[in-house]
Amino acid sequence: MADALFSRYFADGDFELGGYRLQALHHEARQAFRRNAVFPHLNQVQELAQAMRGVLNELYTLRGAHPDSFGPGFAEDHAGTTDVLHATEAFAHWACELLEPLAHEGKTLLQFAQEHVHLAPVGVQPARAHEGYLLVEQHQSWRAYRFSAYVLRAADEAELHAEAIGAVEAASPEALKTALLGAFPDLAVPATFCLRSEFAFPPEATLLPVAGRKLPPLLWGAPGLA
Repeated sequence: MADALFSRYFADGDFELGGYRLQALHHEARQAFRRNAVFPHLNQVQELAQAMRGVLNELYTLRGAHPDSFGPGFAEDHAGTTDVLHATEAFAHWACELLEPLAHEGKTLLQFAQEHVHLAPVGVQPARAHEGYLLVEQHQSWRAYRFSAYVLRAADEAELHAEAIGAVEAASPEALKTALLGAFPDLAVPATFCLRSEFAFPPEATLLPVAGRKLPPLLWGAPGLA
């Protein structure tokens, strides 16, 4: 994984261009976090930070096992290699200092969202289900997302696929569920939950991913984050 991500950003070996790419990613993710938008930016930053840390650790291991690889004697026999090793080490160190605090910021935002997003059932629920509706409060009205969920037991969360239903809105979760039952009779007894928060979180980037972490105990009795 570390090699693949490192190559994605530095396939041409241009550390200056790679630095601009990282700074662009950092800026975009930082702006997203300020809008309370967690995903996909948190995953991108975490994966790249871990990749940079992996490259750095590999170089530290190389230095410990073969200290001459970084010394002048090696450079005489392998022209340019020592410079590349030093440049790679310096860049990976800089990248870790840039990305790791940002990853921590994103994880803190995710934890905050998990603590302040509340998931509650609406009406009668089927005993076990993997399809239904998530009702999200937006601008004093409610909007529906039809979801299908599959539990990821190793992670205690659900793999959630949700699609917005733009044509149906209502003033309350109960009224919206009634409207959905009439509009989509193929789901006769859908699992239906409302998502509430006192903070403004964007649905696709934050609310729905948090719902994926909170659904397992409500759908299947899995641990999750009820």
